[in-house]
Amino acid sequence: MEVGFHSLGVALRSAVYMLVYKGKVMYVGQSTQPLVRVYSHIRSKKMKQTTFGPRMLRTIPFDDIWLRPCAVSELNEVEKGLILKYRPQFNTKHNDGPQVRIDLKELVRTLAPTRGKFHPTIGHIERRI
Repeated sequence: MEVGFHSLGVALRSAVYMLVYKGKVMYVGQSTQPLVRVYSHIRSKKMKQTTFGPRMLRTIPFDDIWLRPCAVSELNEVEKGLILKYRPQFNTKHNDGPQVRIDLKELVRTLAPTRGKFHPTIGHIERRI
């Protein structure tokens, strides 16, 4: 290989990747096309505004990308292991950080307005059309 060049052949196969900022792992992901997936992260960093207004996607800060090639059958296991090891801030999958559970049925039952009723925290509820 020519001096100063690096092979990107590993990035053409399935891999687990980590987005790193100042040496800290911010996100762990997996892809069967890592170059395409990493490019989408780079592109989302650059896209602040669209013709429809601000983008709703969260952007992950990173200044380095680490790549670990592995077989497709190993992607989930390797990704999960790295998420549990590094506890990246932007991962929700496999990250056992504090979680808040909300019972939506109970919330709806509590907050659902009923015409003419008095709600303990809202007060008198009127249905307005």
